Amino acid sequence: SGSTSAAIADGALAGPRGKHCGKAMGLNMKLDFTGSSSMDLSMTVSGSPKSCPGEVYNYNPATGRIIVESSECLKREFRRAGRGIDFATGVKFEYVAAENAVLFTTMTVTSELN
Repeated sequence: SGSTSAAIADGALAGPRGKHCGKAMGLNMKLDFTGSSSMDLSMTVSGSPKSCPGEVYNYNPATGRIIVESSECLKREFRRAGRGIDFATGVKFEYVAAENAVLFTTMTVTSELN
């Protein structure tokens, strides 16, 4: 079981990877981590597909927090979603290495994307 712990720890340090999708706040979301600091995010807003490719992010392995750099695309799409969500202050992504899942939180609602 020591190797399992080491693998989990290595995964936590490596950060989010692969594709994660799910329904969050009525939005069909898909995250695709394409590198150690970039991801493609797509979602369906009011039945219309929206895409924000190449979003730059920072990952904090101690907290699991994924911090997306300033993104006009994401700000615009969350405004269009019309759910009163301010991307800059009301959206949080967190990586759970043990499950290789991303938690998406808006306001006080958390959804798991896996």
